[in-house]
Amino acid sequence: MKALISGLCIVLLLSGLLWSYHNKQLDIVSLINNELANTPSSAGKATFDLLDATQFDDSMYPWLGFPVVILSETDLFGVGFDVTAPLDEIRVKQVLLKYKDQKRLILNIPGWQITSGVDSINKNHVKNFLQLIKCVREALPQVDVGVFGMPYSPWDALRSENSNMAEYLKTLDNLKPVIDALDTLYPLFQVKGEGESDFSYLMGVQLYIAKTYGKPVYPIASHNAIYSEDNKNLMPVNLIKQQCKFIRKNANGMVWWAADKDIWEDHWYDEVANICFI
Repeated sequence: MKALISGLCIVLLLSGLLWSYHNKQLDIVSLINNELANTPSSAGKATFDLLDATQFDDSMYPWLGFPVVILSETDLFGVGFDVTAPLDEIRVKQVLLKYKDQKRLILNIPGWQITSGVDSINKNHVKNFLQLIKCVREALPQVDVGVFGMPYSPWDALRSENSNMAEYLKTLDNLKPVIDALDTLYPLFQVKGEGESDFSYLMGVQLYIAKTYGKPVYPIASHNAIYSEDNKNLMPVNLIKQQCKFIRKNANGMVWWAADKDIWEDHWYDEVANICFI
């Protein structure tokens, strides 16, 4: 983006997008995609980074990108993580030092979900995130820091017939201190059974919102559809190709991700490799 858009602009943008979505008049998203196409990097970086955050059991699977570490709650805080407990900085830094050779870390702490709800809970979660990011910077000053799935997806708000947009905008406002403290943004591109037209629309909105913060944006994508209970349903190949084309054209990089350990199956890869990974 040539300049960050204001909170008022976000309100107007998303209000228009919501109207557009429910009325199936997609002129606004065409304008968004035009803008993204003309500004392919939110940080002025010409190269595209492909990062691998999968967990395939087969160590010889084809190249999906440079390995990147996603640290979970259990990795950082141990089993039985208490979201209300004060952060044990000494323990956290001891864990972080195991990753001193990493260039990037992505923190995945769903227990500190920030919402539009109770202010005291949100303030505590924001405080914890900022404290954790500070720990990373002190223990690993060379590391580029991001949070998994942040900024959060607007998809449910956009899809809601009753409009959850006011709540989503409040959530964005609550997220801002954490986003401001990060180096890179990693929005999660969730696919919940949309068709190609809706998927294109929603990717455009989500990436546009992420780019307004003026930081590098690396969407998290997957070969698994994130709408089934076990997240194991393979995405339709046409949607895998669609998300790869869109991300490669408009973002700084892409993280290829799997929530759980997986057995490598090459039938999906063979059909998308030239577009996604080569």
